[in-house]
Amino acid sequence: MHNSEYERLVQIYETTYGESDKRLLSQTLNQLISELNCITSAEPENSEAFHLIGLCWYTLPEDSADNDRQAEKAFRHCLAIDPEHQYANLFLGYLLFDIRRYEEAHERFVKIDPDFFVTQTQQWRVVKNDELRLCCRLELRPASVAFHELDALCERYETDEELPVPGEIVSCVDQLVKRGELPVRSLQAYASRVLNMLQVSDNLSIAYLQEPIMRLRRIVAQ
Repeated sequence: MHNSEYERLVQIYETTYGESDKRLLSQTLNQLISELNCITSAEPENSEAFHLIGLCWYTLPEDSADNDRQAEKAFRHCLAIDPEHQYANLFLGYLLFDIRRYEEAHERFVKIDPDFFVTQTQQWRVVKNDELRLCCRLELRPASVAFHELDALCERYETDEELPVPGEIVSCVDQLVKRGELPVRSLQAYASRVLNMLQVSDNLSIAYLQEPIMRLRRIVAQ
């Protein structure tokens, strides 16, 4: 595959960012998948093409187990060719996290090289990766996580205005509260710290976080 052809396909993929028309989004991504499949048939060692296929399946708006399987297959194929492919490791981790395969997701996240994303001027991905690693540990073995680890993550969100919404740690602590997997005092400390972080980072009014925020406030008030 010539670089110009790959760049053309990447540019088409990038046009889907923020696309609200699900029909158009699905049509564009499926067309990309078709073209990329032709390329990988001719070039079975093309790791970048497999990675882009994985991104397309991962981005499809239809929430289906088949899309997840196809995305995982493509990412793993990419990694079989290039085990150190940072983006494939990262997005495979995202996918596994989304479908609650936390042990496997954590294995992917620990493979990430922070310096790579710093050189890509994507420092936010380093913080988000650390957030997801902490969430995986809280989901799998909550008692193994020390409060200072959560506190350190919250401080990073409080001091960098360029970071995305810390939705995953909010949802994770909310799940701990709902399941009651830690002593009440520990849950109150976690919930209080997350709420304070949301206030300082100006994320307390994010619409999709209102229900978990309500539950976190409730446990703190007990």
